[in-house]
Amino acid sequence: MNINATIIGQTVAFVIFVIFCMKYIWPPLINIIETRQKEINDGLDFAKQAKLEIIKSKQIAADTIANARLEAENIIKLARKHEEKIINDAKMLANKEYKYIISQADIKINNNYDQVKQLLYEQINSLILASTKKVISYYINEYKVDDILINEIINKIKL
Repeated sequence: MNINATIIGQTVAFVIFVIFCMKYIWPPLINIIETRQKEINDGLDFAKQAKLEIIKSKQIAADTIANARLEAENIIKLARKHEEKIINDAKMLANKEYKYIISQADIKINNNYDQVKQLLYEQINSLILASTKKVISYYINEYKVDDILINEIINKIKL
C-alpha cells in the first residue's frame, strides 16, 4: 500500500471534516440529545409523580368516602334519635290531650248527670204533688175536708 497524495488529502479532509463536525455539528446534536434525554427523564419523573399523586388521590378519595359514610351514619343515627324524641313527645302530648279530653268528658257527664238528676227530682216532686192533690181531692170530696187545711198541707209538701 502506497501512501500517496490522495490518501493524505482524504485523511486531511477527513480530519478537517471530523474537527468541523466536532466543533459545529456535534455540540448542537449533543445538546439536542441531552435536552431530549432531560425531557424524557422529566417526563418519566412527572409520570412517577403523577402515579404517586394518583395513589395519594385514590387514598384521599377512599378516606373522604369513608369519612362521608361515617358522617352519614352519624347523621342517620341523630335523625333516628330525633325521630324517636319527636314520637315520644307526640305520644306524651297525645296522652295529655287524651287525659284532658277524658276529664272534660267526665265533667260533662257529671254535669249532665246532675242536670238529669235535678230534672228527675223535679218531675218526681211534681208527680208526687199531683198524685197527692188527686188523693187529697178524692178524700176531700168523700169526707168533705176544709179547703184551708188542704192548702196548708200542700204548702208544707212543697217545702
